[in-house]
Amino acid sequence: MIAQRIAAELPYLSRIARRWPQQDWGDLVQATACKALGAQHQFSGDGNDLRAWLSKILYHEAVSGFRRAGWFVEGPAPDVADHRGWTAIFRLELAEVERAIKKLPAKQQIAINLVCVRGLSYAEAGRVMRLSENAVRGHLHRARQALRREGGQ
Repeated sequence: MIAQRIAAELPYLSRIARRWPQQDWGDLVQATACKALGAQHQFSGDGNDLRAWLSKILYHEAVSGFRRAGWFVEGPAPDVADHRGWTAIFRLELAEVERAIKKLPAKQQIAINLVCVRGLSYAEAGRVMRLSENAVRGHLHRARQALRREGGQ
């Protein structure tokens, strides 16, 4: 029973995994599903949210992958002695992304919010925006292009 519920959450996990940089998202989702199936006895199912539990496993798998790849230095780095330093760095990057998104036309901002932030499908976003699925794809494509240009990628 829980295996079917985990399988039903794989598209959600794939959307989340695609957001992690420098990771093979397919391997990340597969490792998450394997860990979840192996630890299914730990999931009580009474009030616990399966999606949150799977997201936590995905997060830990991604961090482990970063460590294996040498992205994390064990122990405090000389320039970032505690978690507050990392938080400041992430806030700065988030602020840059928010500024770039605010420069986009309104429909592109809405498309980014609905599809990339809230995780809606193109069809669902189209219903919310009262546009066709292809129109949503077009707005999202142009928004992503503009953000890439803004970020210098």
